Amino acid sequence: MNENSFALLKNPLPRNYILKNPLKGSLVLYVFFFGFTLIYRPLGTHPGRFSGYELTMAFYALFAALSAFGMLTLLNRSRWFSGETSWNITKELASVLCILLTMGLAVYAAGFLLEEPAGRLNFSTLLNSVFNVALAGFLPFLFFILMNHRLWLPESEVRIPESPEAPRGPSKVNIISQLKKEELSFYPDELIYAESDGNYVHFYLLTENKVHKRTIRNSINQVEEQLAEYPRIFRTHRAFLVNLDKIRMRKGNSLGYQLKLVGIDEEIPVSRNNTRKFIQLLNSHR
Repeated sequence: MNENSFALLKNPLPRNYILKNPLKGSLVLYVFFFGFTLIYRPLGTHPGRFSGYELTMAFYALFAALSAFGMLTLLNRSRWFSGETSWNITKELASVLCILLTMGLAVYAAGFLLEEPAGRLNFSTLLNSVFNVALAGFLPFLFFILMNHRLWLPESEVRIPESPEAPRGPSKVNIISQLKKEELSFYPDELIYAESDGNYVHFYLLTENKVHKRTIRNSINQVEEQLAEYPRIFRTHRAFLVNLDKIRMRKGNSLGYQLKLVGIDEEIPVSRNNTRKFIQLLNSHR
């Protein structure tokens, strides 16, 4: 396994829907297992000693779902499996393996109640139960894993072409400070980005091909409100406002991006919650 493969296993990604939502996830597993046994009728499935085929499969699916709920709850309470920010494909697959094994054991145990117990107490029957449950049970997990596949692909770098230079408007933006005697004025196309720093906001402006830093006392929320009429100035992160027309490169994926801006060495983040809207705005008017 090469270095890129190891990096892929460590790339962060959101948790699988079933793993993140124990109750709803268990219901998904119940519906899937019950429907799967009714439609496909795997080899070896048959009516129980007290009920017909459909009701027997409903009980098997119930035992499997209840065991899955218990294991999901336990995993979500454990330190290693509950870390949202450190989640990756390795933890995802380990969690799925634990759940499928638990479900297989539950189905094996349920067989002693639903079918004739004679002849079931052996390793072959146990292995068969675990294998069949794992074979069918991996499918719903795989569905949600594939839904997140784009999020654990390697990060990519994309160069952003320069936007056509828009004609400068006649009026400047006036940023009002919390200090009555302080005010900052600039043309919207001069702004590269603004960064929150406690009770202050730093503005990076491009004037006469030089980057100038200006600071006023204010909050980034109030600055965002004052710039609300300029759609190309976007809140990429809780601490950053960026002029989308000043972006020259982005790298990352749907979990978040890092931006390179005109005349700026630092990389500006785009948080995961803002990635979709960011891409929509970035691609508009280009």
